[in-house]
Amino acid sequence: MVISIQETNKSKSPLFSYLSDKKIPLISFIGYSHSGKTASIEKIITSATQIGFQCVVMKKTNHSSPIFDTPGKNTWKYSRKGAGLVIGRTQVEIASFMNESLNDEQYEKYCIITIAFFQDLHPDKKILVISEGFRNFPGPHILCADTIEDIQKQMNPNIKVISGKITSNQDNIENLTKQLQIPMINCLTNPNLILKIFNLI
Repeated sequence: MVISIQETNKSKSPLFSYLSDKKIPLISFIGYSHSGKTASIEKIITSATQIGFQCVVMKKTNHSSPIFDTPGKNTWKYSRKGAGLVIGRTQVEIASFMNESLNDEQYEKYCIITIAFFQDLHPDKKILVISEGFRNFPGPHILCADTIEDIQKQMNPNIKVISGKITSNQDNIENLTKQLQIPMINCLTNPNLILKIFNLI
């Protein structure tokens, strides 16, 4: 089984269309909190970086209050005083904090601009986009789950691989792969198989 974003580009999503047009691969993770998404994504980043990819990670969360900036830091203080956009730079990183809520289309356009700029910075590198929490993306998803009930509640036609905590038990992998007819792969122990399924190696 090999998955390609180009095969599923029947989307009105500007971001998904952009990635497909530019032939930038996307691995999209979804799942409940504490299902193993973060650890799985970390492992994919490490493995993809080792084979020459520059990874771009997009995270979508349902928090209703700011969680990314650090309280007490100057960037946080400027935001609290009403700055609409704060851009910070150190010797090793750049961060921007836009203090308004964007709808999905606006957020996707923001991501396109940021990814295009990042790609310009690294013209000789292959870019891999990894998303977390974008359930409405039309492309293939990896569902991270802790229990069979989690899988049943979240199952949809875009789920192409199941991973997360549930795959730490080899019996679960064998039994559920047969039952669901979807590959179950432990990203922590076999990240290269994920990269192979997404046609990246």
